[in-house]
Amino acid sequence: MGKFCAKCGSELTVGAKFCPKCGAPTSKNENGKRVLNNKKQVSSRKIIERKEEKLSTVEKIVLGVAAFIALTGFFGGLSESMWIAAIVSFLAMAAIIAVFNGSIEKKYAWTTAICTFFAVCLAIGLSSPNESSKKFEAIEDGRAAYYLDSTKYENSDIQKLDLIIMYEGNSRKDCKAMGINSEGKSFQENGKWEKRDMPNMSSRYIYILTFNYFNLIIRDDSVVCYYRGSAKDKDAIYTAWSKGNIGKIRDLSESKERERARVFQKKVEEDKPISGSKDVSVVKSKIGHTVWTYTSNYGNPTGWWYRLKFNGSTCDVYSALPKNGEWKFEYSSPYSVVEKRLDDGKRYVFVYLKYSRDTDGSMYEPPFPIGINITEGSFIQGALGAVGFIDERDYKWD
Repeated sequence: MGKFCAKCGSELTVGAKFCPKCGAPTSKNENGKRVLNNKKQVSSRKIIERKEEKLSTVEKIVLGVAAFIALTGFFGGLSESMWIAAIVSFLAMAAIIAVFNGSIEKKYAWTTAICTFFAVCLAIGLSSPNESSKKFEAIEDGRAAYYLDSTKYENSDIQKLDLIIMYEGNSRKDCKAMGINSEGKSFQENGKWEKRDMPNMSSRYIYILTFNYFNLIIRDDSVVCYYRGSAKDKDAIYTAWSKGNIGKIRDLSESKERERARVFQKKVEEDKPISGSKDVSVVKSKIGHTVWTYTSNYGNPTGWWYRLKFNGSTCDVYSALPKNGEWKFEYSSPYSVVEKRLDDGKRYVFVYLKYSRDTDGSMYEPPFPIGINITEGSFIQGALGAVGFIDERDYKWD
């Protein structure tokens, strides 16, 4: 077996007193003969030297963070049955330990930490179940809340669907939908649901949720479709199934459901009609975002309809002959909200417009202005007084 230098490991010639490469002297035994180390001895010495190398504080911190990530990936992978993530995380932890005990050289500390981070994240990403591939199954004998993501409401006549609730129990299959309609008002609909097999379609089954004004279809691939019409109309169902996509249904936790419900109830209060209110502050806070139309046919002394659109601190006045089928803009005026009692002693809230338009087109402040008795819900036609009831809504011709 050849002889090797104890310092650099270079092979030596027989009888050499110094290493030809590094110049280190060879050692002697008790009889004065040169004793040279073999490769095994050199390798052992190098391992000992690596163990003696110290990791810096920064390197220890970086490796500690990497170890935490790997540990999280390992236990998370086990709990979610993501075996690839668990195995990769275990191997990453083993590599980090090897750096600490010197089995892996100190100079690879940063490389080990960085590789651990990317390897664990990639493994978790590859192991995580694909949401888009999940098949939707309604809860049996219980209650579940859902929301929509990947929404696209252009395939419907609503602006938003905040919450869907499905319940099964006591021989009932009830459902509820909460959202915002096409006019920006909150709605809450109660309905029924059923599961229907679809042997001639790519969906194996669908859920049909039937409400008063619309229906929802939930496909087995979690796509939710919107349509109006009969829940028994097969053609309408097929058209909605293929073209009515408004989003994908997702499970909603109890805490998230409560949060969404609070936001929705706040919107309900904001959208609650103020007709009938006796509270000046409530009327002032809400009147600037409402539209009122006077469309009474009986007892109307002028034959005209009126539309009052409040925009913040001003009101736009429109008028129309019913047969014309369209509103004509007349003028815009500031308004005031006042409280007073009438001859019956009761308290009422009124909204009065400051200006009216004269026959020559000029604006003036009339002694008896146009207004609304909010509490009673009547329209005040200037000097004529209350001439009929006005609706807190925007009238639209067919």
